[in-house]
Formats: sequence, C-alpha cells, structure tokens
Amino acid sequence: MEKGRILIAEDERNLRVTLSDILAEEGYEVTTVGDGREAIELARHHYFDVFLLDLRMPTLDGEKTFRLLKESYPSARVILMSGYGQDHLKQSLLQQGALAFVDKPVDIEELLEIIEEVDHPSILCMSGKISVPVEIWQTLRDHGYRVTLVQSPEDGMELVKHVRFDIIMIDVELMGPTDNEICLSLKDLDREVPTFMLVNTNEKAEQAEQLAEEVVRSTAFSFLLKPLNKIVLMDLLTRIRRQRLTEILNKRRFFTP
Repeated sequence: MEKGRILIAEDERNLRVTLSDILAEEGYEVTTVGDGREAIELARHHYFDVFLLDLRMPTLDGEKTFRLLKESYPSARVILMSGYGQDHLKQSLLQQGALAFVDKPVDIEELLEIIEEVDHPSILCMSGKISVPVEIWQTLRDHGYRVTLVQSPEDGMELVKHVRFDIIMIDVELMGPTDNEICLSLKDLDREVPTFMLVNTNEKAEQAEQLAEEVVRSTAFSFLLKPLNKIVLMDLLTRIRRQRLTEILNKRRFFTP
C-alpha cells in the first residue's frame, strides 16, 4: 500500500533524525524541519498527508504552527508531541482540530499505529451508482480516505469478513425485506466500527426509513440524510477519526483528554 508524505517539525535534532529514519523505513516520504516557521513555508508549496509537530520549538512553536496550518489548510491532519503536561492546552487544541497528542519520550510502536490510522482511514459504502454523487466520494479521496463502493449488502458482508474498515455506510435504498438480517450480521462482525444508514428525506423513502429504523434499533446504527452535505460529512468523519485515535491512545501510555 502506498504510504503518505509526513512533515516533522522538531527542534531536537536527534529525535528529528530518529523519527525521520524510522518513518522512512516504514515507507513514508518524510521531510524534516527544526521549527514551525519552516513548516509553514514548506506547507505553502508542498502537500503533506500528516504533520507531526513538537509543541515547544523556537521562532514559531507547535501551538502557533498548528493554528496557522488550520487557518490556511482546514483539512490538515496534525499530531502534536510534548514532553510537558499542559493538559488544558492539549484539550483545547484537540477541540480545535488536532488529531492526537503523544507524550515524550515517544513510543515508536504506538506512534506508527496512530500515523497509520490518520494516514489511511478506510470507508466501505454500500450504495447504488447514482445514489450518492460521485463528487462526494472524490472529496473523501482528496482528503485521504480510501473509499470502497459495493452495490449490495451481500457484497459488503463478504468484504467485511476479510478487510477491516474504519467506517461503514449503507444506503437503505439497496435493502430488501430480509437485508436487515445481513446488516445485523455485518455489525456483529465488528461492533466497534461506526456504521451509518443513508436515508432519503423525501416522502417516497418512508418505507425504507422504517426499515432503517428497525435496523438502528437492533444494532445502534446511526442515520445520515441524503443528499449528503460535504461539509457536514467531513466534519462528522473528522470527529469519528479523532475519537478512534483517542481509543488507541487510551489503550497505550499516551495523553488523552
């Protein structure tokens, strides 16, 4: 699988070089700088999938660098590192869009797990060819999501048996009278994966919505209304991704708010 591009901003040279070498060995294309000012300048001219920023740096620290990145590039995916407590600041920056904090000394194994989760989140969508506009899926791909489309719950069920997805979407229009049983089985395979039913808002969708409600009651799925709004969808997916990272951190020795 193709790896992404990572920009590391860290003033401590030994750590900067070590992280760069390890990530490069994992297949990432890595660029390093010693302060936030250099990171901002590079971001103006090059695309990066993930920014890994030290919170304390000379000239322009990680907090200011993060804010400038988010102002210019709202979809920027930022992980911050810190050797200090500052729990209130960490929580504030997480609420403003930072995806994760890692404590120093950095645990490399967990950091790699977090970067992989950030870099290549995957979505399975069971939807008809024209049910969801192509530009929605293109937007997701442009933001680094891997999108897999299938046109039946049966095909989706078969895929989930062999591939782990971070998010699942099921278009209720594809579901027949017995397909709710398939959805129940789908959820049983991995109950931790956020799963959403795509539901029309028009009157013709009443029967489909009733079916969706039955599935929701049985499986704790949630609804997304069609036509999908790109801004709302991206905000939702960002929050899901951040929660997933928090779950990873809760299992490790990293800080969580």
